[in-house]
Amino acid sequence: MAKTLNKLSPLTIKSLVSTAKKEGRVIKAPDGGGLYFVAEPERPSWWRFDYRINGKQKTLSVGLYPEISIPEARVRRSELREQAAQAIGPDAVVRVQAWRNELERTKLVVDEMAPLWNRIGESFGGALNGMITGAQSWRNALANIFQQVADAFLQQIVIQPFQQWIAMQAPMSASSAARQESS
Repeated sequence: MAKTLNKLSPLTIKSLVSTAKKEGRVIKAPDGGGLYFVAEPERPSWWRFDYRINGKQKTLSVGLYPEISIPEARVRRSELREQAAQAIGPDAVVRVQAWRNELERTKLVVDEMAPLWNRIGESFGGALNGMITGAQSWRNALANIFQQVADAFLQQIVIQPFQQWIAMQAPMSASSAARQESS
């Protein structure tokens, strides 16, 4: 006999939430297929999913209710069941995706900061060359390094973003001026 899926309705969920608040206790209600709804008296309600990988039971949070609706939770359950059937833990998939997102953000930061580090490296190399050849005193070379590093940071972190912001504002102000002229 097949197990019943989709046991919960919106009315049932509202009833569970109000009962949990009245009675001051946690209520768990299964929707089928490992998905269940957890109503707590002092916290938001949420969806959870139970699954097994290599004989070990695990639980994964699907999301908060009502941010994740009943149909969305059921779609997520089917995706998670497919991953569990392939012996890929859904929690591992979530961790890998988070790692990929972090790697992408890191690449963006590195790409943005590369010109800054190039300028710093060039100024350090020039100062070191000046100190070795005797063209600059140690004190002047260090002062030049610090000045060039400060200039590079100022250019990269303050001036360039401000110039980009100004460039974005120019088309918007031109279009608002055109609208005012036409009216």
